[in-house]
Amino acid sequence: MTWDGFHKFSCPSLTSSGIKDLCTVLEKLGNLQSLNLDFARCNGMNNTTVGHLSKSLLKLSSLKDLSLYFPGCENLGDIGLGHLGGSLKMLKSLQSLRLMLEYCEKISDVGLGHIANGISKLACLLTINFNFESCFKVTDAGLRHISQSIKGLANLKDIIFIFKGCKLTYKGLKDFGKALGGLRHVEKLCLSFAK
Repeated sequence: MTWDGFHKFSCPSLTSSGIKDLCTVLEKLGNLQSLNLDFARCNGMNNTTVGHLSKSLLKLSSLKDLSLYFPGCENLGDIGLGHLGGSLKMLKSLQSLRLMLEYCEKISDVGLGHIANGISKLACLLTINFNFESCFKVTDAGLRHISQSIKGLANLKDIIFIFKGCKLTYKGLKDFGKALGGLRHVEKLCLSFAK
């Protein structure tokens, strides 16, 4: 089976078992180039199920565009982002990454560190769009992780980061600005730090 895109999968009542079944299907789509999964407010989405999803992503070596939506997934935390970060670093063809984690209140600086580590070696990455709105445990330390990782992504053209409601200070924003200043190919920049 070959698909160029597999789009929008969303259901608040999706169970862990249903997510595992989805992961089994994904693993069979080795030629997939675009994946867009929406797990908004999904009760079955937790650290373990993100682990299953992350293992499935490892089978998608042709993936160029990845969009994962987890807004309001209350059971998703740093351990899940550890699984995801471990898989992201293996997706060497990835050109576009969207990760929506708004209102995932268990996510902290540790989780951002995992994601930052995962993206730091993705030389083909052109577009990055992260939403950490109302991830109240995210501080300057998490922003520092992201800042360090994007420094090495010299080909980035489109950058969108939303940190509304995070506990950031001037120092964190200054460090982030320095990292952005080193990216010479950026054509589109959208940042939101408002409370």
